[in-house]
Amino acid sequence: MPALHPEVVESASPSAKPLTVTRYQFAPTPPAGAEVMRHFVRPHPAYAIKDLATPPPTPASWPEPIDFLEVIRVNRVTAASDADVVQWLVPPTHPAAPLPIEIELEGCTLLWRPGRAVLTGQDKATREALAGLLEFAFLEGELRRLDAHLSPIESAAPADVRFAYQVRQEHSDAWPRLGTVMETLAGLRLRYARLEPLFDRPADSLSKTARRAFARLCARTGVADRLEGVTNRMEACEDLYEGAVDRAADYRWYRRGNRLEVTIVILLLIEAVLMAGELLRGHLGD
Repeated sequence: MPALHPEVVESASPSAKPLTVTRYQFAPTPPAGAEVMRHFVRPHPAYAIKDLATPPPTPASWPEPIDFLEVIRVNRVTAASDADVVQWLVPPTHPAAPLPIEIELEGCTLLWRPGRAVLTGQDKATREALAGLLEFAFLEGELRRLDAHLSPIESAAPADVRFAYQVRQEHSDAWPRLGTVMETLAGLRLRYARLEPLFDRPADSLSKTARRAFARLCARTGVADRLEGVTNRMEACEDLYEGAVDRAADYRWYRRGNRLEVTIVILLLIEAVLMAGELLRGHLGD
């Protein structure tokens, strides 16, 4: 396999066998009659379904897909040209798009980038590696989904720092939104807690080859560092918004407490005036 790079590679000759792309959709429920390749229980119930339609080998797009994985399976005898495979794996023109990685397994070679993969080698080996690849692709997609939901909160956080340290009545319009953000972060934290341990141990139902593919994909894509980065960013946002919500609640309690105290004082004064009036009338009546 030639070296992978983001530059455009010249296509193969017209006589080369065209690439056949198979799409595996990640869906919450399988349609009737669908071929289910994997059943996921965590972090939420889902299925890897083999799509009946064959998508053409089009250039990669941005953002990279989360809900499906496109796979090319070939053997070394009847494979399309390596140039076509490399061309199909060229990342989209975005600075955050990662380059493909190559992993050697027993009996096959795995090329992967988000949303796309190529399995080359013996049929049995590629079939077993596909199971580990689907397991990884689903979980890695959920990690990218979590990151995507966290990013807008993280982007808005610098402008919300003042609400945690400058609690004023004119900020009251923002208080409901701060509470909503805190609830969203709590939901993201729960999703992270379900997702994080799944990368440490592949599913027991996977074969040895599939488990090795899963583990090597996790290592080569830096999953451990990515998980740590997400939890650190989430914790920073949680500290900020929890502090802002707590201070806003304390301020509201303080304002209500002052009003209650003033009301009590006024009622006591009214009662004192009424008692003084009764005493005065009684004194004049005598």
